[in-house]
Amino acid sequence: MSGNLSTEEGQIILNYFMNKKITIKICDGRRVKGYLYCTDNYPNILISQATESWEGVKDTERRIGLVMIKRDIIEKIFIAKYLILYCYLQNFFIIFLVIKYLINVTIEKLSYLDKLKYCTNVDKDFINKNTVSNPSPNYYDQYIEEYYEPEENIDEEEVIPLHLQEEKIKSQDEKKFIDQVEKEEILEILENERALNIECIDIVKKNDDELKSNDIAIICSPYNKRHGEALTNVIRKYIKNNYRFENNVYPSMVKNDFGWFTYDMRKIILHVMTKEMRERYKLEDLYKNIEEDVEEDFFAERPDDVIVEKDDNENNVIEKEEKEKINIEDKCEKINSIENM
Repeated sequence: MSGNLSTEEGQIILNYFMNKKITIKICDGRRVKGYLYCTDNYPNILISQATESWEGVKDTERRIGLVMIKRDIIEKIFIAKYLILYCYLQNFFIIFLVIKYLINVTIEKLSYLDKLKYCTNVDKDFINKNTVSNPSPNYYDQYIEEYYEPEENIDEEEVIPLHLQEEKIKSQDEKKFIDQVEKEEILEILENERALNIECIDIVKKNDDELKSNDIAIICSPYNKRHGEALTNVIRKYIKNNYRFENNVYPSMVKNDFGWFTYDMRKIILHVMTKEMRERYKLEDLYKNIEEDVEEDFFAERPDDVIVEKDDNENNVIEKEEKEKINIEDKCEKINSIENM
């Protein structure tokens, strides 16, 4: 496109299109949507808040932020409701020429031929007016193929729950002694951290001679092993910030490779176990002193003191000892009668 170009008229049209929605169809089948940011003197087109998708393929849209489209891969351009013909003059400026005005259609859902069916006459204000863009003043600072805005990578170990962030660091004198910790505190933290199947058990001794190291056992399950370790660390952090031990030495977390994490707080002991580990070891029954039913061994030695038999009606129970005693008395009577004869 050579000829006499009016820079003033072109600038007016360019300003009209600035920051308006733009859709660019690329030769390889991709579509880039966003807002017209500027053009440069290569020439290329820069689009802000851009999203990229493949034409005719569902669920392929992705956000790519600020992106620059090279002129040699562009197939079609649509800005707002205008079908744009673009070209370049002596490899220096991009020129926009409005060729059709589209009304009451969703451009993204129509093919090129369908768009022409909905075209009306060209808007008189834009007939034969070419747009010449000015190079960006910060062109070399933003001359990139694609600019991504990735989320900040936050180290998982640096993530501190909100209820811990709000607490101030206490001195050793301000901290309570560990025996004063209450089970309600621990249960509330576990619930806030989305622990599963929380069970709190008061440990009772079987007899007075038995010793117990803890008064309360709290057992819960995590979503996975990483969640289990995080739950235990949250409790450990809370205890360290609010309680003290007599020797100022805090217990460490005990864990194994199968999803079982333990933290002993003297008065309270915490077990974070996967569902499989809980079903296998049944700690709840152990702390509740529930004896496991053992299958009877028919080959084990038994005392011969009492052997019980049942009759057919299962109403009368006769001890074998009584039967043997009766038999012996009968024999004695028979022997005495024989001697008397």
